[in-house]
Amino acid sequence: MPCTAKSIYLQLLLALLLALAASTANAATNDCTQAGSPPVPSTTPLTNLQIPRDLPIGGVIPGSRVNINWTWTCKPTGITGGKRWTIMPDGAWAATAVQGLTNVYQVSSGDATGVSGIGFRFLDASGNSVPFGPVGYANAVDMSDAPQGQTSFHWSGAIELVKTADKVSAGTGSMWLITGVAGQVYGNENQAKTKWTYSYTISKPAVTTCTVTNPTQSVTLPTVSRQALTSRDGKWMYAGDTPFSIDLNCSKGAHLYMVMTDAINPQSRISYLVQRGEWGKWRGIQIKRGDGTLQNFGPDASAAGTENQFLIGDTPDGVLKIPLLARYVVGPMAEPFPPGPIEVSMTFTLSYQ
Repeated sequence: MPCTAKSIYLQLLLALLLALAASTANAATNDCTQAGSPPVPSTTPLTNLQIPRDLPIGGVIPGSRVNINWTWTCKPTGITGGKRWTIMPDGAWAATAVQGLTNVYQVSSGDATGVSGIGFRFLDASGNSVPFGPVGYANAVDMSDAPQGQTSFHWSGAIELVKTADKVSAGTGSMWLITGVAGQVYGNENQAKTKWTYSYTISKPAVTTCTVTNPTQSVTLPTVSRQALTSRDGKWMYAGDTPFSIDLNCSKGAHLYMVMTDAINPQSRISYLVQRGEWGKWRGIQIKRGDGTLQNFGPDASAAGTENQFLIGDTPDGVLKIPLLARYVVGPMAEPFPPGPIEVSMTFTLSYQ
């Protein structure tokens, strides 16, 4: 019965698949031993890895890097030449490249497991990323040529996790890896003894927030005389220093910024609050930060880089006090304050960056 073109193609494909399967199965055993770190067979468990709130896409997950330093010793009859030393998946799993990130991969199918928003990459001894691409297998790290009769080989590098998306899930991932020369030798006697498992657990990043424990407060300055608030000799005059604070209860993990806004005159970018109807009269209530810095006012906005936004610091787990000071101020060209109370209003906006 004549063969059709389709049946020939299927027969060739089946033969190719059988050949690939045989290349793994026919690797000789007991021809090489593998020493170094991590030891094989073993598992390296990385638990409770934290994702910093401000870690950008492409950033390395802190604590995820595992350095690799392996040496192989082989019988002169084991390696027959024409192939490469590789780090390859152990078992039926595969990885795909992450678009936009160089040599970063995610587990895409098979027995291994990954975490959404997390990829991995291999590094060479110089810290440069290397492909996990086709080298006799669909996924493998190409370590070096394996010449016929080779009796020793050394490779060092690392593996690390990389943030690949804005949203990262909590979860556990595992990858099973072996080394060797495809179809010729396993790295450490046989497949089971060559297995190294890279395992990790990602803790879902907590949303970093601060709760203001005194969101509405009145700050009362002392009563002072008009004479004390009259500008002399063309100089600014100050009186009635009164400390106060904005009190927060925070969770750890962010850089906290703040911008203060003149609630009566939101267009103000000067360093003192002006009561209603007093704009342009060079007098008001000045606000200083705890370190003595005069702080200009800005818009009611939280975006990074907002005008006159300033850094508070890293958020702690617990109480955070932002010390401030209010005082009367009169400019060199100002009229004295009229008798009576002075009322100004300020709002503030926090942002986590």
